[in-house]
Amino acid sequence: MEKNKPKRFTNEFKAKVINEYLNGKRGRRLLAKKYGITPSTIKYWLDTRDKRGKLKEKKRKTHSGSSKKEPIIDDSPMERWHWILKKETLYNNQIKSLDEYILLVEDWIIFYNTKRLKNRKPKPPIHQSDTLL
Repeated sequence: MEKNKPKRFTNEFKAKVINEYLNGKRGRRLLAKKYGITPSTIKYWLDTRDKRGKLKEKKRKTHSGSSKKEPIIDDSPMERWHWILKKETLYNNQIKSLDEYILLVEDWIIFYNTKRLKNRKPKPPIHQSDTLL
């Protein structure tokens, strides 16, 4: 079963239907039946006119170049960094002022970027068995 693809209508066709409706010749239901569209489509066209009664040009959504199949970039590394920052500065200290906390955070960032022990990349299982012997 094939999904129904949305139909594309020209601005001339939309204007014809709208004018026919506004001239009072037929209601939305009868016009929809006549042209094979839904009454809600006609209502949408009526609602999307500008102040002068002309149809507004629909702006096409542009993609940033990425495909929907590409994985979404996750911000979890940054969330983890903030969690560590709060855990090691805010929760472990008795802070009395904002200035004191700012100094503590600045010192911690220097420590984090330069002096802390960084995890080494884990060895592949073949090499791990060498160290166990």
